[in-house]
Amino acid sequence: MKKLLSILLCTFVLIGVTGCISYTDDSSESTESTESTETTETNETNEKTSYGLNETAVYNDVHYTVTNVEYSNGTQYDKPADGMNYVIVTLKIENKSDSKISYNTYDWKMINSQGQEDDGAFTTVDNDTHLSSGDLIAGGTKTGTLVYEEPTNESSLKLLYYSSIFDDKSEFEIVIK
Repeated sequence: MKKLLSILLCTFVLIGVTGCISYTDDSSESTESTESTETTETNETNEKTSYGLNETAVYNDVHYTVTNVEYSNGTQYDKPADGMNYVIVTLKIENKSDSKISYNTYDWKMINSQGQEDDGAFTTVDNDTHLSSGDLIAGGTKTGTLVYEEPTNESSLKLLYYSSIFDDKSEFEIVIK
């Protein structure tokens, strides 16, 4: 008797699940594409990901602002390669969140018009002002410089922020040039 009841119960469940799956598949085709299109359009229009100089980018309640950009041919002892110059970016970070955050020069990369995404340059031109790495408590502010070696005649430069060194997609960009 128990075996018969179990078989009947499994049969009813199987029929019910099959009916739901067929009904869901037929009805979701037309609404799924509409919903995803609407969501994509809303996200693209509401989330700004490109900023300019002196414009503040906000990510997780942390404010990032590029306040200055300088170009340098280096010093007597520290020069960029031929046809290159140092791009020195001054970055201000304001932690307006409720918790401590970490900052690091390796979170930033520069991309040029040729699609080359570069890490910061190893140089002494910003010894006194280098951003470096550390923690910033809630309400704290840190200003420092990042240096990149880029072609002298470069027409387009963007500073990209990655929330982790393991990310392959930047969170936002700041247009330098």
